[in-house]
Amino acid sequence: MSAGKLHSTCLRKAFLYCAALYLVILLNSMPRATAQGIYCPDQVATIVFDGIDSSGPSESGVVGIDEEHSLIIEIGAPMDLPTGVDQPGAPNQITMARYYGDAYPGYYDAADAAEVDAITDLYGGGIPRYAAIMAKFCAHVMERSGARQINVAGASMGAYVARWMIENDYEGLASSGRIARFITLEGVVCGNWICSQGGSLADLLDDDYDIDTIDVEQMDYDWLEANLHNPRTEMDSPLYANMIVMHWISTDDDLYESALTLASGEANDGIGLCVDAYFHEVTERSKYFGQRPTKSFAYATHDSLRDYPGIRAGLAADLTSTRRVRVTLQTVRVTDLPESAIMGEGEAVFGCEVYSPRAATRFGVTDPVNRIDYLGRTIELIELDEDEDVAINQQLFDDFVLPGEQTLRLEFDVREIDNDYFYGIIENPFGDDTEELDSDITIISTLSNGSYVHESADWRGEILVEVIDYPPFILPASAQEWEIYP
Repeated sequence: MSAGKLHSTCLRKAFLYCAALYLVILLNSMPRATAQGIYCPDQVATIVFDGIDSSGPSESGVVGIDEEHSLIIEIGAPMDLPTGVDQPGAPNQITMARYYGDAYPGYYDAADAAEVDAITDLYGGGIPRYAAIMAKFCAHVMERSGARQINVAGASMGAYVARWMIENDYEGLASSGRIARFITLEGVVCGNWICSQGGSLADLLDDDYDIDTIDVEQMDYDWLEANLHNPRTEMDSPLYANMIVMHWISTDDDLYESALTLASGEANDGIGLCVDAYFHEVTERSKYFGQRPTKSFAYATHDSLRDYPGIRAGLAADLTSTRRVRVTLQTVRVTDLPESAIMGEGEAVFGCEVYSPRAATRFGVTDPVNRIDYLGRTIELIELDEDEDVAINQQLFDDFVLPGEQTLRLEFDVREIDNDYFYGIIENPFGDDTEELDSDITIISTLSNGSYVHESADWRGEILVEVIDYPPFILPASAQEWEIYP
């Protein structure tokens, strides 16, 4: 090889080496999720993001300071979690802070204040400001307590605040893997229908909750899609891939005389539509352990969900377990259809309440940990003939179960519908609205995958149970094992 060619070859190799080195440096400098798993629960703090407050954004006072609240007491009591007010140094504390206010706490330095001010100026305040405040509070709780990670639980509008914080990676919490779980409770995950429509319902909401204009504006579907993510119902960020996402949805519309149901024609809890309380489309790059978010239902209004005992047991499972169970009603056959022959095929809904024996023995909770039924209107209407096998693939349960749980009890509520404005059926206005089909209790194991058959005098169903064991908790170097209770 000539000296000229050798020199040219060396230059090319040097250029390629420098380009590769630059690319490595560039990639290492970009925010990204850091796969590290989830620490055992006694090393993880739980921080609740509360919803709208009647005093609103015009309130004065210090933001980002621990406060006592009945919500954190109710969530933490089954697990004996200390509160941030009582034990600020406990790594497993549960706490919350106000994001409404006009003064910053003592742990802010000048850069912190300037950062929140800049976000406030950019968006006019509202959700982005609240998210920045809560992100700094989360980082502060971790620093003072030594917690390895945090659980973020967003209630109502607080879920929207938490979503904004995660997808914008405030304080690097998401990209560094410091968020173990993102739990939404009747959450404004995808916006709010009332705020998007305006009119008399929005006025009614404003009268009762004294919602500030900025909060209403930013819960509008169009604003969310223009400023956070489009489509608003999609979970599409690799930042979600290192945290478990869980949804709790309330389904009792008995607020304001069911005005929201009449106006929207959708299942709701009196304030928000059920379809706005969870992610619909979930991209592969957003999944933790290859799984979609969990989804559980409670028959409660927007104002009463926090008082519902079943959700307390369910949240205890969400925060302390690595075992997820998915129960699906795959096919059904009605052998005794109440529908008269003149009406043709019948229409039925296959409701189910799921009970946890472990919750009953450990916490005294005898309410269902998941409930889907005719009253909640979140299940599809099934059209079928008598003795016809119909594939429905309806999920009866998809969530974590308590440590030590061995079985779940399924109690079905199957109704043949004759008159119902929500489902659009009017067959006999002078008769009963529904007729209940005879059902039996079905016990399923939470220890392994399996297939089960429900068979009663009126109908038969095939049930699939899938058990998904997530990776074990990461233990501190000094620990040999972790157990929440015997």
